[in-house]
Amino acid sequence: MKQFEEHCRRIFKPVLEVKFGSKIVKIEHGDYGELINYQNETTGITIYNEPRDGIFVSLSRLVNGKIPKYPLQIEANTPLNTYYLEDIIFFNTSKDNLGKRIKNYLRKLNFPLKFDLTKTLTRYATELEEHAADILNGDFKDFPELEKIVKRRAGVI
Repeated sequence: MKQFEEHCRRIFKPVLEVKFGSKIVKIEHGDYGELINYQNETTGITIYNEPRDGIFVSLSRLVNGKIPKYPLQIEANTPLNTYYLEDIIFFNTSKDNLGKRIKNYLRKLNFPLKFDLTKTLTRYATELEEHAADILNGDFKDFPELEKIVKRRAGVI
């Protein structure tokens, strides 16, 4: 369990701490996995390690200075302030007509044939810098479109 935390601290420091002014605000180790929350003045970043499902990274618009809880059930009127990095990458690349190719790329990112924690986390750090810099700098202009993607997938719009 400590291995995940140590790798995150080392790999995400140049991007999240140095470049975007984030700090670690929470670390959890539990029966179902582990997570690390980073936060700057506007944005929360959660890195999950769920041994059965893989690594997940989400970005949140802070609400009252805190990372909001992700809703357990999404309805048409559910406000969303948190999105997975995969959705952000898909949205950004679909603007450039790369959306179809990115689905296979993302599957390989999170579920490689031979899982390598260091390579996976390094790749996520790179993707955060490339595809989520605007969000990490407090620009949430794409959130309404991301909300449509998530709600369509949930079948509520």
